[in-house]
Amino acid sequence: MGFLFVTQIVPGIIVPLFMIGLDLRDTPRELIRAKLKDQAWMQEMLDKSMLPLFFLAEVMVIAFSLVAIRFVVGRDWKRRLALRRPSWSQLILVLLSFPAVTVLGNGAYWLAKHFLPGLQELGFNMDMEKFVTVVRTWPWWFGVTVIGLGPGIGEELWCRGFLGRGFVGRYGVIPGILLTSFFFGVIHVDPHQGTMAMLLGIFLHYVYLTTRSLWMPMLLHFMVNSFSVAADKISEISNIRMEAVDTDPEKIPWIIYIASAFLLAAVAWALYRSRTRLGVLGEEGIEPWRPDFPSVEYPPASSFVVASRPWPGWLASSLVLAGVCGFAGCFYLAALQS
Repeated sequence: MGFLFVTQIVPGIIVPLFMIGLDLRDTPRELIRAKLKDQAWMQEMLDKSMLPLFFLAEVMVIAFSLVAIRFVVGRDWKRRLALRRPSWSQLILVLLSFPAVTVLGNGAYWLAKHFLPGLQELGFNMDMEKFVTVVRTWPWWFGVTVIGLGPGIGEELWCRGFLGRGFVGRYGVIPGILLTSFFFGVIHVDPHQGTMAMLLGIFLHYVYLTTRSLWMPMLLHFMVNSFSVAADKISEISNIRMEAVDTDPEKIPWIIYIASAFLLAAVAWALYRSRTRLGVLGEEGIEPWRPDFPSVEYPPASSFVVASRPWPGWLASSLVLAGVCGFAGCFYLAALQS
């Protein structure tokens, strides 16, 4: 609740008030009250506030997360939260999961939209699809920064780093991942988007634990959000309606959903096979090392650490390759038909 208040409510009050005050600065005092009652003008002010509001909100998310992590986790938080690079094979596997995660995530949004009430049904004057349309009118680099990079860093620091460390350490891996992913969905407010985020959060946390690198869920989160912002720009270059993945998931052929599920399952297994294992130099040579409670924590800097990131193996690699080829083939055939 503190996170939502500081990062969502405070910017949501400060920015619109600032924009209204800025617009009214040269307005005669006797006309101010009439202007404040003008609903069209108020809606215009809210629309103008959206861009700086989201920028300030993402800055607050990153700042709040870093303060909480530094206060609770400690000075060596980078070691405890595994802010370290993965292996090249792990990086490639995470990149290959991106198209499957994007397709399945938007499919989950479509299902949630049909079975769960949205913000408008709950009495809130907010339309997430209209918001996405507005965001795509922003300069692409600004949209990618605010919607892609900001949440990719801030929300992963908060959810995977701060909340995830506490929940997984206290309740175990599976309950911890589910609790973290639930709250990851809650901070997105909209039930439809929150459902999609909750399911995405499960895979993001799986990536985090297997790669033992916070950079990996950050990267994948950044790519998924950036695609939503820049899909129409990609369509202009490729002559394929890439934004349909985001705006019309119900029109995606079922074969692509099946291919996406197969690809994601193959990548998940390959990540498990190549998961990062730690060892330290002991009296009898290199000994396996585990933290005091379930986490991605690395040994102290004073220890001689060996990080083993084995190759996934021929079978897992072959399944990933088959998944990539199957997804690409299905996508190409669907593009030709459309």
